[in-house]
Amino acid sequence: MNRLLKFFFVAIALVIISFPLVYKIKYRPIQMWDESRNAVNAIEMLKSENYLVRTFKNKYDSWETKPPLLIWLQVASMKVFGYNVFAIRFPSMVAALLSCFVIILFFNYFLKDPVPGFVSAFILVTSEGFTGAHVSRTGDHDALLVLFSLLISLTAFIYFQSADQYKREKYILFFWMLLTLAFFTKSSASLIILPGLLAYSLREKKLIPALKSKWFYGGLAIFSISVFSYYFLHERATPGYIRDVWQNEFFPRASNTATHYQYEEGHWYYYLQNLATHRFFPWIYLMIISIIVLSRFRAKTSEKKFVNCLLINAFCFLIVISAVTKNEWYDAPIIPMLSMVTGISIVFGVRQVNVLFGKNRWIKIPVVLIVLALSYACYSKTISSIAWDNSNEDNCFGQYLKNTDELDKSSTYVLYHTGFDQSPLFYVEALSLQGYNIALTNVIDSVKSPDFILTSREDDIALLNAKYPLREFDRKGKCIVYARK
Repeated sequence: MNRLLKFFFVAIALVIISFPLVYKIKYRPIQMWDESRNAVNAIEMLKSENYLVRTFKNKYDSWETKPPLLIWLQVASMKVFGYNVFAIRFPSMVAALLSCFVIILFFNYFLKDPVPGFVSAFILVTSEGFTGAHVSRTGDHDALLVLFSLLISLTAFIYFQSADQYKREKYILFFWMLLTLAFFTKSSASLIILPGLLAYSLREKKLIPALKSKWFYGGLAIFSISVFSYYFLHERATPGYIRDVWQNEFFPRASNTATHYQYEEGHWYYYLQNLATHRFFPWIYLMIISIIVLSRFRAKTSEKKFVNCLLINAFCFLIVISAVTKNEWYDAPIIPMLSMVTGISIVFGVRQVNVLFGKNRWIKIPVVLIVLALSYACYSKTISSIAWDNSNEDNCFGQYLKNTDELDKSSTYVLYHTGFDQSPLFYVEALSLQGYNIALTNVIDSVKSPDFILTSREDDIALLNAKYPLREFDRKGKCIVYARK
C-alpha cells in the first residue's frame, strides 16, 4: 500500500473513531448529579481564585471532596472557551480522544501491529460503558480516570516486558507520576487498578526487581508527598476535610455507610450483568468467542501476554468493585481493557479465517460481512443515543439558557425551582458572569417583579400561576418561560 493511500485510510479511521466523542458535545444540558456539581465547583473556583478548596454556593463543599485536578482543567477550559457547557466537557472530551489515540499508538509502536489498535479504539467508542452517561461526553471525573488507568496499565505492561534495565526504571517513575495524576482525579478510585497489576507482576516475577529499584521509592516519594501536601493544606484551610474524605471516598463509602452517599445494594454479578446487557454489549460475546479462537491457535507471544495482562487486570478490578458499593459507571476503567482484548482477538480470528480458508470466498465473505454489519449496527446505535435528549425537570433549563441569542441583557430573569438546583445554578452563575441579570430561587415570595420567570416542575408551575398574572412566553422541553401580563 503506498504512503498516500495508507494516510487516507488512517485519516478516515481517526475521523470515524473521533466522531462519537465530539458530535453534539454541547447538545445535552449539564447533567445531574456529578457533572453539575463539578460545573458549579469550577465556576466558583474561577470567580474566587481559590484553587485549593472546592466550593458549592460559595461554601466549602463537604459533599464533593475529591482532589481538584478535573476542576483545575475545567477552570482553564472556561478561561479559553468561556462560561459554557463545552468548556465544562472539553477536558473529558480530550481525555477520551487521548485514550483512543494511546491505544492506537501502543499497538503501532510496542506491538508493531496497528490494525488491532484501530479496531480496539472503534470498539471502545461504540461501547456504552465509554460513550454513555458519566464518562467521555460529560464533565465527570471518569474520562480522566479512564485515561490515567489505561496509561498506568500500559506503562506497567511495557515495564514487565522490557529487557532494557534503564528504560524499565524510567517506566517505574512514569508509573508513579501517572498514579499521582489519577489520584488527584478521583482519589481512592484510582487505586482499584493496582491489585490486578500486582497479580500480574507476581505472575511474571517482576515485583521483586521493581522493589529493588531506587526509582520505585523515588516515585513513591513523589506520590506520597504530593498527596500528603494537598490534604494537609486543605485540612488547614477547612478543618474537618480529612474526616469528610474518609466518609465520602474510603471505607464508609465502600461499605455504603457514608453520610452523603447511599446506594441500592446490588448482586455480586451486578457489573457482569451490566457488561453483558448494555455496558459492553454486544462486544463481550464476540470477545469470548475470539478469545477461544486465540487460545486454540498460535498467536504472537507478545499479543498473548498482553491479553493475559489485560484479562488479569480486568478480572481483579471487577472483583474489587463487586465487593463494595455499586454504581453503574464504576466499571469504566476496564472498558478500554476489554476493548483491546476484543480488538486483538477479532483481528487474529479474521486473519486465521483468511489463512485457513484463503481460497474459499464463501467462508471469508460471510465472516467479513458479519463483522462489518455488527460494527455498523453498534456505531449507528452510538450516534443515535448521542442525539437523544435526556433532560428532566431538574436539568432542563439548560435547553433554553444555552442559547444566549434568545436572552436580553436589559431584561431580568428568575429561575423558580424547588427541586435539585445544581444544574440550574451553573447556568445562573455562568450567565451572571456574562452580564445577564438572572437569579435562582426556591421561595415563591421572592419572585417579585422579573421580566421573565423560568420553571419546570408541575407544582412550581401551579404555585406561580396562582400567585402571579403570567402568560407563557416560550417553552423548550420541560422548561417553561413565563412573562408578566
